[in-house]
Amino acid sequence: MITKGASLEAYDLYYGTPLHVACANDHTPAVKALLNAGAKVNYARLHKTALHHAAKVKSVDMIDMLVEFGANIYAKDKNDKKPIDYIEPGSPAALCLEFYEKP
Repeated sequence: MITKGASLEAYDLYYGTPLHVACANDHTPAVKALLNAGAKVNYARLHKTALHHAAKVKSVDMIDMLVEFGANIYAKDKNDKKPIDYIEPGSPAALCLEFYEKP
C-alpha cells in the first residue's frame, strides 16, 4: 500500500496514524516498514506517540526501533505519562527505556 501512495499520516479516530495502529497491535514488521517509508515517529494522537503504544504492549523490539528512528522517550500524553510510565518496573521493556533515559 505504501508503494501505491497510501498516506503514512492517515488518521484513525481511535488509534491515530498507521504507525500508532501497528504499535498498538504489536506488529513489528509493519512498524519497520512504516518507519523505513518515512512515517513521522513523534506524531501524536491525544499527545500519545507510537512509543506510548509500543510501551503498552511491552515490545522491546519496537521500542528499540522507534528510538533509533528518533522517538522522544520523554514525550508525555494527555495523562502526563511518559512511555515508561505504562510499563511494569524491572520488565525488559522498562529496562530498555531506562537505558535510553540515562545520560
